[in-house]
Amino acid sequence: MTERKTGIYLCSGCGIGEAVDVAALEGVAKKEFKLDSRTHACLCGDDGVAMIKADIEAGVNQVAIAACSSRVMTDRFGFEPIQVLRADLREKVIWSHPANHEDTQALAEDAVRMVLTQAPKVKAPEPYVEGEWSSRILVMGGGVTGLAAAAQSAALGHEVLLLERSDRLGGRALDSSKRLPHRPPYAKPETNNIADLVASVTGNAKIAVRLGCTVTQTSGMPGRFMVNLSDGSVETVGAIVVATGWRPYDASKLGHLGYGASPDVVTGVELEGMLKAGAVKRKSNGAPVKSVAFVQCAGSRDPDHLPYCSSVCCATSLKQALELIEADPATNAYVVYEEMRTPGVMEELYRSAQSAGVIFMKGKVKTVGSDLTVTVADELVGEEIPLAGLDMVVLATGMVPNSTNTDAPTPAEGADQLAGDVDPEVPFPVAGASPQ
Repeated sequence: MTERKTGIYLCSGCGIGEAVDVAALEGVAKKEFKLDSRTHACLCGDDGVAMIKADIEAGVNQVAIAACSSRVMTDRFGFEPIQVLRADLREKVIWSHPANHEDTQALAEDAVRMVLTQAPKVKAPEPYVEGEWSSRILVMGGGVTGLAAAAQSAALGHEVLLLERSDRLGGRALDSSKRLPHRPPYAKPETNNIADLVASVTGNAKIAVRLGCTVTQTSGMPGRFMVNLSDGSVETVGAIVVATGWRPYDASKLGHLGYGASPDVVTGVELEGMLKAGAVKRKSNGAPVKSVAFVQCAGSRDPDHLPYCSSVCCATSLKQALELIEADPATNAYVVYEEMRTPGVMEELYRSAQSAGVIFMKGKVKTVGSDLTVTVADELVGEEIPLAGLDMVVLATGMVPNSTNTDAPTPAEGADQLAGDVDPEVPFPVAGASPQ
């Protein structure tokens, strides 16, 4: 190991020499640390820097500078690969304390002592060794988000590996005939163009698609992840995009809202399938739906079910109501909501639904009867209002992320294992865990 040779350099410029006794600082280095210091009136100037460089060429391999703050002059006092330590005599001493005061002098001497005490204890820097990093990107999930991430990554020049656990790309968008508006005037549902997005991805030479494939284990670090796949292969990627989508909250837990008691109480996802098929009929008797009530926050924002808001349920219900009215203008559509969350441009969709005749009721659903009578505790009217004669009740259930580790114990099941810091609704970042 090379013997350490420390050079201590004092600057008397910027008023330092007028505010403290620089000779006394030299004495601290000499008497207490057996080091000869060198003082310059402008250490950051060309002559001062040249003096330090000359000493480095003569054998100094560690530089201690007592001058201005370590936040400034970093370019002037950068002597790589030589280690540089800084003691702040300017900002922390003479600029913030009275000149030629014994306390100011003591602070300056202590600053020199601290940097010279630090010097023999600091390890020499190790040169950075360039590793074999990968610019390839892994995208988990072939839905709208995953497809968009893959397409945009490829457009930036990256090679992309796109995984989809099912046998087709497109995700839940394939089950919708129309989507939320993405273009002005944002007032009505738009035609679903998922097929175009899928075609653009599958036709891109930079994107490799694997269907029926999932991640079983990951290891490594950002820039070089080793990813084990369910097909037995191991891939090296630099970054991973988790776009594994969502699943609807289990509506069987919402018996208090009539789900399971009547076949005509359905979820928003089930209604979407009917709209895609082109015929919305009552499951009980096949009759057309002429009157429908949408129940927002069905199980959401509820500590007993989903404690959060999924953000898109309100806009989706408005889209579905508009689709029903477009198919049959005589349809009566009610939306029972606690708070209508259609921020930004989605406000135009909200206004469009109002103009189309959708009836909005602010309040909570108290009961859903076997005859589909929905009793609403209306907050604006201040009393309970029954909605009778309905053909269908639609529960706007929330979204549960597919990236949730379903094998992880819940706090109630395994508090001793979780240490109270794991939310089962959040992706579980444990090496070896298989994203669901």
